[in-house]
Order: sequence, then structure tokens, then C-alpha cells
Amino acid sequence: MFGIPINVGNYRAANAAGVFKGKAETIRTRVANDINVISHELGHYLDKKYKISSSAHIGEAIELCDADFLGQYQKNEQKGEAVAEFIRMYLNGDSIENAPEFSNDFFESISKTNSQGGLTWLSNSWYN
Repeated sequence: MFGIPINVGNYRAANAAGVFKGKAETIRTRVANDINVISHELGHYLDKKYKISSSAHIGEAIELCDADFLGQYQKNEQKGEAVAEFIRMYLNGDSIENAPEFSNDFFESISKTNSQGGLTWLSNSWYN
């Protein structure tokens, strides 16, 4: 669907359940078929492709995140992590209604591509 290889293992981030390798554009997870991790890492891919973390309303996405989760990251990494968590939440069917402006920015960013259809398909297929 998105053309991103998803593999298990072979990464060094000891505390991470998964990682998006930006240069290679691949996702690696500790456990096979971990949908929450894959959807989070897919968020990093979409952020790289569409620069979603540069949204003027990124603060809304940051507010959706658990403070302890974001606290694990440097300040300059938190916007990207907020985008990844937003995608995970959206695909998981969690409420994103507290981020209306960011949601609009996100869907506007991907609406010109087939990515929005892919996200809808993933949301409907994986979690329903």
C-alpha cells in the first residue's frame, strides 16, 4: 500500500519497540505484526514525506500525547513523535477530536495523494 518494507529485528534502539529508518524508508519492529508499533512508525514515514510536523497546529498533536512518552525524547524530536502518535491514534480509532486544526492540516497534506485512501483502508482493516 505505502511501499514500505516492514521487517522484524536487526536494530539497535534497545528501548524502542520499533524504528523507522528514514534513509532506507523501512520499518523494523521487535515483534512481528505489532500493529500499534507499525502504525506509529508509518507516522514517521508520512511525516518525512509530507512534513506534517511543520504544521502551525503541531501543538494540538503534542497535547494528545502522553507526557511521559514525549519526555523520553529530546525537544527537537517531540514534534515528529507527536505526528507518529497521532497516526497511531487515528488508525487505532482513538479520539483525535482534541486536535481539529492539526487533523485538518494532516488530511489536507495527504489528500492530494492516495495516502488518505490507504490510511482509511488500514484503519478499517486493522482495527475493525
